[in-house]
Amino acid sequence: MPSFLIVHSVIQDGRFDAYRQPPTLDIGGLRAPLDWGDITLHVPAGDLPVTVYVVRTDGQIEGAKITVRAPAGTGTRLTFIPPLQPGGTSQLRIDGQWAADSSMHYYAARDARVLAAPTHPLPPVGEGRSRAASGVRIVAPAAAPLAPPAQAVGPTPGSTASVPPSPSSFGHEQGARVDPVQASPAHPAPGAAGPAHPQPSFGQRQPPAIPTPEEFDRLEREAGAAQARAYEAWAAQQRATSHEPPAQHDGAPRPIGLVPANAGQAQPAWYPDPFRRAELRWFDGQQWTSSVMRGGARTHDLPG
Repeated sequence: MPSFLIVHSVIQDGRFDAYRQPPTLDIGGLRAPLDWGDITLHVPAGDLPVTVYVVRTDGQIEGAKITVRAPAGTGTRLTFIPPLQPGGTSQLRIDGQWAADSSMHYYAARDARVLAAPTHPLPPVGEGRSRAASGVRIVAPAAAPLAPPAQAVGPTPGSTASVPPSPSSFGHEQGARVDPVQASPAHPAPGAAGPAHPQPSFGQRQPPAIPTPEEFDRLEREAGAAQARAYEAWAAQQRATSHEPPAQHDGAPRPIGLVPANAGQAQPAWYPDPFRRAELRWFDGQQWTSSVMRGGARTHDLPG
């Protein structure tokens, strides 16, 4: 199962113009470009020697190192913060570790960052020396002697510790610290016997095919025909439950509660204007209205 690394890079004062480019991630000599904000990428499982560094506009390099234990099928979130002042101490910390889920697969595919062999060697981050030939000054954090690599952080593969067995909340509680807990039968510890039928890993589950223009047109026509059939069925039901034929009217809204005309009375329709001021006048079944027709155009003229 794949492992993931979520690297969150942030500048304390928001001065992005103080750096040549976003930070760079180095894991055992393989590198990938990062960005300010969150970047998710696939990483190998195991104890990872992680270095994150950034180059200021004057060529000075700021960075930090940490050893991360990344069991298979987990996602580990790191935060990298370069110092405010040149030569200060960069921060690189582990914020938490979760079971890998579909959101990590999605963000890794979206960010498309791949660890690859570099074209130039890794700058000596944290060694406190300068190179006059290249004009790049490398500042050691806190001017302290080199310390041995930090103890790996995270559960030890094959031990009783594992990642939390509850569903991952990646994307909702990023940055929350998660302590290793006892493994459960539903989520065995790394190295333990897994289920007989493991879930397909990223890349094996194919997305649904995109329909061709011909298929899309066919689906549209089928949907339109289904809507037409549904409307016809509804209209037939309305005609079966209605005992009154539809009355003709001039298109204007009819008042609610209008008393229907008597059988012997003239039906609502256009009739010759009895007042001889227009060609036609609308009779609503009870009285003459102000709607008249003159030269094929509808207008209004009060009766009387």
